[in-house]
Amino acid sequence: MVMHEIHENLPDYHLGQILVDGCPECERRGADVELAISHLDSENFHRAWIRAREWNTGSMGDPEVKRHISHAEAPLLRTLYAVRVKLESTFTKGPTSPAGGITSATRGPSSSKSTATSART
Repeated sequence: MVMHEIHENLPDYHLGQILVDGCPECERRGADVELAISHLDSENFHRAWIRAREWNTGSMGDPEVKRHISHAEAPLLRTLYAVRVKLESTFTKGPTSPAGGITSATRGPSSSKSTATSART
């Protein structure tokens, strides 16, 4: 059974990371995006969703933070951002809210234009 290492003791650890290089369990999850997503609790999924947007849009602000994207989390962040872009291009008419949520949604291009409730990301 693969176990988590104590992340704080790993040489490339950074507080914001979702998956940490050098931790066998994090690296296993990082190699399988479906596994990584399925093991995220609500709080960490939200953190990953925001981190994916910030990393992929260059809006992380502090270059030091961007440097600390782990190899283990990169596939997860790329996948979450690709899903986000697809959702936004399919279901929104306007920009996303400052908190990163979808502000309005429709059932899709071929259906009626009824608006769905905003989803929290």
